[in-house]
Amino acid sequence: MRNVTWLVSYPRSGNTWMRFLLANIQHPEKEIGYRNLEALVPDTYQSSWWREKKVAWSPLILKSHDLYHSEFDNCKVIYLYRDGRDVARSCYYYYQREEGAERWRVRGSFSDYLKLFVQGWNLYGDWKAHLQFWLFSQHKSPVFLIRYEDLLADTVRNLKKLMGFLNIEVPDDVIVAAVQKSSFKKLKAIGEQEGLHPYLQGLKGTSGGWKEIFTEDDLELFWQYAGDLMEKLGYRRSK
Repeated sequence: MRNVTWLVSYPRSGNTWMRFLLANIQHPEKEIGYRNLEALVPDTYQSSWWREKKVAWSPLILKSHDLYHSEFDNCKVIYLYRDGRDVARSCYYYYQREEGAERWRVRGSFSDYLKLFVQGWNLYGDWKAHLQFWLFSQHKSPVFLIRYEDLLADTVRNLKKLMGFLNIEVPDDVIVAAVQKSSFKKLKAIGEQEGLHPYLQGLKGTSGGWKEIFTEDDLELFWQYAGDLMEKLGYRRSK
């Protein structure tokens, strides 16, 4: 049986950055960009080659936004989560610009979009329910929980902990180099070199951007929706 690990998150929670970090750790000899990332840490919604093809490295890490299903059985899971206000903001801008996302696009303001977001209006369902399921339910597989803001604050330290969970021995200098190669400045430059649409590069490398767009009414609405969960996870309400 192949050694497979699933990298799971709700959309717009840092999954692409984490894929670059992991790819650069597992393949330090390669120059990794958006165009070959799919061959190293596959997005299971974009390709299916990973179902049949054997790879020379272990584990094979697969991206998903799903809730638990049978393919996760006997596999380790990395679950990456983020402040839901930043997720809502990122979803709004992403769907406004991403081709093929017309179904989820809102022609109105962010406040109009947020009213739908808190009702679970997303291909992958409700943000709050997604986190509650992964963070607080019992699972058949071991799950490594990592908060995006913690990863951003001390990337090397959190990656070392993750390598321990995966039982992979990685020299410190390889992890440091992977972090440097996956910096948001570098990834933006790679996206420009590869001719991607600026927003499809999609990575900002910040937290707290919600403060720039949330009104007081937006904050009140979001806190009514998920304030209990946010407080449990250590997020503060105030700007």
